[in-house]
Amino acid sequence: MVNDRHLLSGDSIFLQSIARPDLGGKGDTWAPVHYESLKRLLELPDETMVLPGHFSSPKEANQEGLYVGTLGELKKTNEGLRKVQEGKEAFVNYILSNLPTFPSQYVDIKRVNTGLLKADEEKASELELGRNICALSQAYDG
Repeated sequence: MVNDRHLLSGDSIFLQSIARPDLGGKGDTWAPVHYESLKRLLELPDETMVLPGHFSSPKEANQEGLYVGTLGELKKTNEGLRKVQEGKEAFVNYILSNLPTFPSQYVDIKRVNTGLLKADEEKASELELGRNICALSQAYDG
């Protein structure tokens, strides 16, 4: 939280979706942990401004061109956050039954991030600009 008002949610909460917990290879293990984390975040005041790490479409911007929403709004419109409010079992079932295909480039991205693979400028650009599919929602398809 910044100034008790802004949540820098990174890749945990997006405006239209939530993060997928399987990119490290253990979705069934990490989905319950993801639930607990999101459950704690939902205890923040509804007026909390959520600032996600990125967005998928320009249409997600508000009237001022900002990619931000209040936690109260997102609790109503974000399907993943609605599932958190339904309880752990419903959330985990939702997550595991809606995982998109694992993006093959993630193997190389993780290897580069941990220093196990050196990427030249062209390869780094390819990995950076590729379709990362880090959100769960079908809102990011296409």
